Amino acid sequence: MMESKSIFKKLFLQPNCTYQLSLFRLATKQEISQLAGNNKNIKAMFEITSQPNGHFEDLHGLAIIELNTADDAMDFSGSMNVRSVESTFLRVESEASLELSPDKYYEFFAAWLKPGKEHLLKEFFVASEPIKQNYGRPVPQIKVEFETTPDEQSDIKTFSPHLSGIVEWNDESDVYQLLQHPDFYDKAAPLFEKAILRMEMILGKII
Repeated sequence: MMESKSIFKKLFLQPNCTYQLSLFRLATKQEISQLAGNNKNIKAMFEITSQPNGHFEDLHGLAIIELNTADDAMDFSGSMNVRSVESTFLRVESEASLELSPDKYYEFFAAWLKPGKEHLLKEFFVASEPIKQNYGRPVPQIKVEFETTPDEQSDIKTFSPHLSGIVEWNDESDVYQLLQHPDFYDKAAPLFEKAILRMEMILGKII
């Protein structure tokens, strides 16, 4: 993917808007860029490159669409070549602005907490921070933290995580290097497993 052909350059999110996040599977992966240009409310679209963790399978793309309410949701099922879609609705607490680089990789994460285990998640973040700082590669940066919208209902809503956000990575291989680091495996991962019921971790590049 060449920088000059990137469609999306910046992602700007506002607290007074609802954001539809859709993960889709295409009949032909080459149609992602064509799909991206079909709606002006699409604020960013990513081509999925790998899925280190999660239950969703064979995903090709991820779209972030700005809405007034869930009633305005975009139904990708009516688009050519879209085989299936997983969607949710999210908000941000405050304005978030992210410069989108074709040289970076972007992770979308969605997590479901085990009841009463929130303290273990906090312990995980404390334990993992020094490991991220010293695992030998650039430190991943959390760029966006979303809030769930349990009040937003729609026929196209298929999942509703407790936590979700966007992380910027320097390279796709950095993700696996961190996850496989001995200190992460021994000190951080056990806390994560005790705190999290389900985790979707999806990596992609901006279109």
